[in-house]
Amino acid sequence: SYDVGLLAIEDVVPHSDDLVVRRIARNTVMNELIYHLSKFDSKLVTAIYKGRIVLLKAIQGEEPGIYWQKLFRTIRKAVNPQIGLWIGIGGQVLELKDYRDRYDKAKHVLNVIQRTGHEPNFASYDELGSYVILNELNQIDETKLFVKSQLGKLWDASIDSSMDLFETLRVYLNNHCSVKASADELFLHRSTMNYRLEKIKEILEIELDDNKHQFNLLLAYHLFDLFGEKLFE
Repeated sequence: SYDVGLLAIEDVVPHSDDLVVRRIARNTVMNELIYHLSKFDSKLVTAIYKGRIVLLKAIQGEEPGIYWQKLFRTIRKAVNPQIGLWIGIGGQVLELKDYRDRYDKAKHVLNVIQRTGHEPNFASYDELGSYVILNELNQIDETKLFVKSQLGKLWDASIDSSMDLFETLRVYLNNHCSVKASADELFLHRSTMNYRLEKIKEILEIELDDNKHQFNLLLAYHLFDLFGEKLFE
């Protein structure tokens, strides 16, 4: 069985209008990457397909996450640091029919990490979870309406204030609504954190300890990460 990955690079000469020059530059970098990949792991199967490098790693003893981390660090050091690199991991293939599915999942992962600025520049389908599903949403108008209804007032209030309440709420939700953990992450006194939470509740007119509200707010933040500030236009 194999683990399927997909390696993408950004346009090497983005300001050139000469397609031939851009293609030659891209192929040069890809061939360089394949060389370093083979040095890193002689058993790794690589193939250039639709402008990306498909990676097939035989499942062996090492934990896959550690393997991909080492691989990414190796090639990141090997090529020009100005060239953006991303790796999406689609998961394990147990049967021949699974290859296409894992390849598609790797593509979805690449789309997400490139759009959201995910750090580090590699991730697996399972790791990203709901982001991959949300990335497939095409109804941008409905998405805008939802995010605005959940976070619009807070976004506007944060723009006009020295307190970034928009980020404060995100940190609070990511810390499972722990005041202490959130205050520590934001380098705030606990009383300051509580004050901000009261302001947030006033602005949004909701109770933050309600599970349904927490779910909707987290979903809105995930969508914001994917689609950006244009959701509030």
